[in-house]
Amino acid sequence: MSHEIRLAFEHPAARASATAPDGPLDRISVRDHVVDVEIGAFQAERGTTQRICFNIVVEVRPMADTLDDDVDRILSYDRVTEAISASLAEERLNLLETLAERIAERILQQASNPRGEAIMIVAVLNAYFDKLWTLQKPGALRKNKYDLAGEIGVSPYFVEEYKHAAQRYTRAAIADAYSALLAADYELKGGAPRDAHLVLTLLLRRLLPPAAQPAA
Repeated sequence: MSHEIRLAFEHPAARASATAPDGPLDRISVRDHVVDVEIGAFQAERGTTQRICFNIVVEVRPMADTLDDDVDRILSYDRVTEAISASLAEERLNLLETLAERIAERILQQASNPRGEAIMIVAVLNAYFDKLWTLQKPGALRKNKYDLAGEIGVSPYFVEEYKHAAQRYTRAAIADAYSALLAADYELKGGAPRDAHLVLTLLLRRLLPPAAQPAA
């Protein structure tokens, strides 16, 4: 058996030690995390949920900077489960492989960027406004809920909620929301000095529908 094949079946600690060029990697694992998910390509899998059990092991380089006893600077169990929830909320998927890839992307993004959680929130909000934009197309709201569910990638049970939200925004307001999301994403990924919580707070004020905007 070759060295690579043997390592593939080794304990994660052994793999981390063998594959890290400058020492063992930090490892965090979440096991038997069960979520009800609507997923699948077949018609019988639409409009119903399946219990999916997630087992995730993440290996990352140890942080070089001082942690300062700040939980926001580490990859925690909460961030792993939040990556699962965010990926599920983004859109309905046909393949478990696609879901796994997106969860991995979110987790690694958070691991490599201390502002990863805020970046993930911006990504989820962007996907939300994508759905509202689709529902704003001429004639979209007159379609039946099953057709709309397929177009925006959600369960038919949630279509009415999205339709109600779409009616609270104009096309111009959604376009402004996209601009605000793009600016926030650029600032968070670019390492601007403003605190991530402040960036999100200001962003959320801009994303409120016009009638719900707070007084200046």
